[in-house]
Amino acid sequence: MHCVSNEVVKEKPTSVGFLTGINKNMKTYIITGCTSGLGLEMTLLLLARGDKVICMNRRKITKLNHPNCRQILGIDCTLIDAIQEFDGRVDTLILNASPNLSGYTLNEAESEIDEALDTIVKMHLKLFNVVKKYMHNKSTVVGVSSRLGSITREYTGANVHLERPQAYKIAKAAFNMLLNIIASESGFKCHVIHPGYLNTKMGGTDGTSPNVAAYNLIRYIDNPHRYCEFKNLETKEVIPW
Repeated sequence: MHCVSNEVVKEKPTSVGFLTGINKNMKTYIITGCTSGLGLEMTLLLLARGDKVICMNRRKITKLNHPNCRQILGIDCTLIDAIQEFDGRVDTLILNASPNLSGYTLNEAESEIDEALDTIVKMHLKLFNVVKKYMHNKSTVVGVSSRLGSITREYTGANVHLERPQAYKIAKAAFNMLLNIIASESGFKCHVIHPGYLNTKMGGTDGTSPNVAAYNLIRYIDNPHRYCEFKNLETKEVIPW
């Protein structure tokens, strides 16, 4: 295990070579939602340091045409073929995919809740159930969540200034529960991560660069952590469930 400092990086690295040396053993990752934003940046950084990545996307993109990358469009035999091609084992499963939603009231959320739960919860549950037999006792499951999924923060009003789609908040709360159940039932090391306010379609132009957030996330999961915590990568605080 090659560990590095837990200091949070806030500026975009000058090149992808900065990851060299974090982990010199090639690993196989499965990541969902890699066509843009955080998922894409994580994939590019992992490929740059020599890891293998299986991307679960709705469409293929040319940026991910790489000898160590396989782009899979469904949870089917093509996924199994890709795992077997990459030595038949999965070291890290990163559950990142989320749909673009826009309903800021409960009335609007009613038309979006199925899509939110299907992508954020049901698809990731199905993927885990397929992939888990290829994982081992040192494998890791990472859930890219949001502080908006904190029931405690919602109840206490801490999220009141964060205007986001209600269906997204509901689905992320359920997603957090899913990760806790995966941890308790499977025994795999699990992380539930709030990557921060990002400069993406779902965030804003004043947010953190997805490249920086991807680096911080990879560096965090490269280090040993025993418990399933809900972690804010920007502040390093533990978020209440």
